[in-house]
Amino acid sequence: MVKRKITVKSKAAKKKNTKKVDIKKIEKTIKSIIAEIAEVNVKKITPKARFVEDLGMDSMMALEILAAIEKTYNIEIPEEQLPKMTSLNEVIKLTKTLVSENGTD
Repeated sequence: MVKRKITVKSKAAKKKNTKKVDIKKIEKTIKSIIAEIAEVNVKKITPKARFVEDLGMDSMMALEILAAIEKTYNIEIPEEQLPKMTSLNEVIKLTKTLVSENGTD
């Protein structure tokens, strides 16, 4: 029988590994990415604006945005998260979580 060492991290230890992220900076960057790819004025991209219904985006644009965010923040967004990325708020929330977990900004 092989014994394995199991380490359980406390909440404090887990918190220590996360990085505080600047939401305003993330919002500004993501708005810029969306505006460029969707070819819309950045002022039209409100936190609750729906990408398909309000901004006229299609699935290819969504994939481009996903790739641009991954590249910008050096993170990997699981493909199953793509259907949840329907508004700026949702994208910011997901990006903030992944950036803080990975310690990149």
